[in-house]
Amino acid sequence: MNPYSSLPNKNFWKHFKKKNFDLSFFIDEETQRDFVTKKIASAGSCFAANVAVHLQSTSTEYLFEEQKHPFIANIKNSYNYESYSARYGNIYSTRQFLQLIKRAKGTFIPDEIIWNNGNELNDPFRPGINFKDFSESEFYFENKLHLEAVKRAVVRCDTFIFTLGLTEVWMNKKDKSVYPSCPGVIAGTFDPTKYELLNLTVNDISKELQEINDELQEINPKIKFLITVSPVPMVATANLNNIVLSNQYSKSKLLVAAHEAVAANSNMYYFPSYYMIIRSHTDNNFIHDKSNVKPEFVTNVMKIFKKQFNIIDTKTDKNESNDRLSRYLNDECEEISYDKFAID
Repeated sequence: MNPYSSLPNKNFWKHFKKKNFDLSFFIDEETQRDFVTKKIASAGSCFAANVAVHLQSTSTEYLFEEQKHPFIANIKNSYNYESYSARYGNIYSTRQFLQLIKRAKGTFIPDEIIWNNGNELNDPFRPGINFKDFSESEFYFENKLHLEAVKRAVVRCDTFIFTLGLTEVWMNKKDKSVYPSCPGVIAGTFDPTKYELLNLTVNDISKELQEINDELQEINPKIKFLITVSPVPMVATANLNNIVLSNQYSKSKLLVAAHEAVAANSNMYYFPSYYMIIRSHTDNNFIHDKSNVKPEFVTNVMKIFKKQFNIIDTKTDKNESNDRLSRYLNDECEEISYDKFAID
């Protein structure tokens, strides 16, 4: 006898291979048996947009706490309202998410709340949203409503899903604020005396995940915090390494930190969507750009997600889901803006 003699089949690669790499292999039966969720909120990087899309018309309510004004309710353009539980756009890093929660609680006020570029106003933390026709007083009022919606989403949900995406962040040197993209790429003006690149360490990410969980529980003591890691590679790196090395380094840190945080907290869970897509035995899970995951494979992963967390489909409209996700990836993903600087 030895420690391997009594291990279950799920502990052996041979069994995974024997099951023909069936994604249901990833289901954790203990979590599946005990997990109950009725209201879900989410945030994260580009891949996180799949959560809102695929949880429509299920037994679980996906919370949209920041909705269109009736004046624009029938306009097809989503104006960033329909991607996440509030209109925050992509949240790529733990630092960015922690900062948002503190702003929603009123415990952190950034040095820069507005970028006034003359013809338009921009939110440094939501640079993809244009406030061209707003006065500054209207901007601040809208910002107040936004932060209230963020807090309301945390209060009302029983499960908050956060998808980790990046470790490279651009930071304000004065107050340590971080932004979803480098100032000057989508909005604002880059000033090297004001902004610097920061690459979060495993320790940074682990510590911040713990802080995020503590902040969420302070607002909602019964909340469950579910973490995933985006399989979508970085669009660009500002470090000296090439993009392949930087991406692998970043994803590795996120994965390690996620597992450490979940192991340390009974209300935290990990869903292995990253491993389901980035698998050594397959190379055809991405569309032609080798960056975005094929819609049909996302659908398969989300089926496992629903099964894992006992979420039941009530109806499915694949065309509507794919259309919404396509609009999001084409119009609302801030990181894609880096592509314009690549020389073909």
